Amino acid sequence: MDVQLMKMAARGFTVIAGAGDAGWTNVGEMGNDISHPDPTCGIMRGFYPSSAAFVTSLSSTQVTQAGERVVSVTDGRAWSTGGGFANFTGVQAWQAAG
Repeated sequence: MDVQLMKMAARGFTVIAGAGDAGWTNVGEMGNDISHPDPTCGIMRGFYPSSAAFVTSLSSTQVTQAGERVVSVTDGRAWSTGGGFANFTGVQAWQAAG
């Protein structure tokens, strides 16, 4: 699938994927809560396909009168937005601290 995503990017297409629900520490999966991240999650990881090099990964926030807040599931789980950092792709020049 990565090759197809690369071909689409070369042709000028933008592919957007949701970042995922459990965040980079896997909070919310397997019944764990925010104070006990998954001990098997040793590195920050995004969810595929949002972690692919040629995909724009989106997460979500909610703007309220009180300001911005992270959107979370409210059905008794400690889930919040997903996301993470690139472990295999270097920082682009335009992203580097200047």
